[in-house]
Amino acid sequence: MIRIQLGKKRYHGVYLWRDMTLEQYILLAGIQIPERYQKYALSNERLDYARKESLDQYIDAIQEITEEDLTVTFPNFYRRVIESLSDMPHNEATKLKDDQAAQIFDFYFRPFVLSLIFNTPVVSLFGQIRDYEPETRKLIRIGRHFYHFPKTLIIQGEEMPLAKELIVTYAEACDLFRKAGGFTREDIGSLPLLMAIYCRRQGEEYEEKRSLERIEIFKKATMDQVWSLFFYTSKRLPGSGSFTLLFLTVPKAITKVARATTSTYSETVA
Repeated sequence: MIRIQLGKKRYHGVYLWRDMTLEQYILLAGIQIPERYQKYALSNERLDYARKESLDQYIDAIQEITEEDLTVTFPNFYRRVIESLSDMPHNEATKLKDDQAAQIFDFYFRPFVLSLIFNTPVVSLFGQIRDYEPETRKLIRIGRHFYHFPKTLIIQGEEMPLAKELIVTYAEACDLFRKAGGFTREDIGSLPLLMAIYCRRQGEEYEEKRSLERIEIFKKATMDQVWSLFFYTSKRLPGSGSFTLLFLTVPKAITKVARATTSTYSETVA
């Protein structure tokens, strides 16, 4: 966690993926990212001075930014992100000066927003954006309970994740890879359900009713736990050459529940 000092007041915010809960990430995803900020962020990270096309895209993105973006739209966006990723109350976040909001956002929270824009988790390393590499795990702990990842078998020297999973869980997971797309607010809001499908207590088999009942539990999972699970499953599921393909749809049987859950967060952040 990081400390944000404002005069005599001190607040705490997330700094690493392990500091952020899935619930916080869902809230963050519900904040509308300004279109011109997205275009600038993409062109900035892809900037290659040796390529004219890349340089032209960057210049175009800069030139499209308006005075209103710089003085109203972007600072207000930064304040909402700061509020969602720290314990700073709303009335204090709204009082942040534009340069304060921009500085806090850029120093601490920008990689999490870029992860939404790029459709894959990233980190900032010495000021450079790099792909996030999650820890390899076999289980996670949430509260008092341990939840195990699907078993991995070694077959002819090769790891085979999900090899012992029942066909029903494998079939449901395969639905993730049958449509094109990436991060959406709905997809991210469905992640607690996907965690509940794959993360189970010792000796448990998949059960849809139990997975639905554990939605709230898995909202408390930290994002490093979430990324560990999905990088793990991406090794096995068909069509998973790109990590972004993991975030497409939820199993059809529980789609309505996922959408209802997400709409709650949409109302909260609107």
